[in-house]
Amino acid sequence: MIGFFWLLSSIFAGAAFDRLTATILVFVFEVIVNYVMILAAFSMSPSALVRLFTALIAGGVLISMAANGQRRWWQHNFSFFGNRPR
Repeated sequence: MIGFFWLLSSIFAGAAFDRLTATILVFVFEVIVNYVMILAAFSMSPSALVRLFTALIAGGVLISMAANGQRRWWQHNFSFFGNRPR
């Protein structure tokens, strides 16, 4: 969801809504998300849950890489893998 809204804010830079329109949009979005979550909860199996968590982790990594503003962020972050503070 964060990636989706980041993409929308990048596409529609500077767009603004009044309070009523924003409230209605948030309400409609929440109704849709809650409905999908209820349907997903009824059809969830352990193997589907593992696939969902795997996709969530991979998607989060990809979105965080795309949204990062630093050019060489990976050189700094990957250099600390495996290092424990002493």
